[in-house]
Amino acid sequence: GVPLVAVATKIDKINAADVEKSLETVRDGLGLPDNQPLAVSSVTGVGTRELWRILLDACETRVEELCNEVGGDNSEGKGGDGEDEDDEEYDEFFDGEDLQYDQGYDWVNNSGNL
Repeated sequence: GVPLVAVATKIDKINAADVEKSLETVRDGLGLPDNQPLAVSSVTGVGTRELWRILLDACETRVEELCNEVGGDNSEGKGGDGEDEDDEEYDEFFDGEDLQYDQGYDWVNNSGNL
């Protein structure tokens, strides 16, 4: 399934004393689990690190699922049965290089540096 998380943005617009009550209203109204919605503010930074962690985890999980679907563990950078017309594109994507997307990754995973 597709991971789902409800995010309450612009949390900085609400009086600090009313945040929990507002989140509870949204949670009850939408029937969300106790840990949702995630309160986020791009102005103050509240919740942004947690949101990025959720997004990165979901992306990493899906990439692993896709790798397993097309060719197992991708240990040699190849997959499929060799007869698919998309194999050339697949080989270009998995050319054996360890490419990493790191924009913001260190910031998200290193809670000591804000």
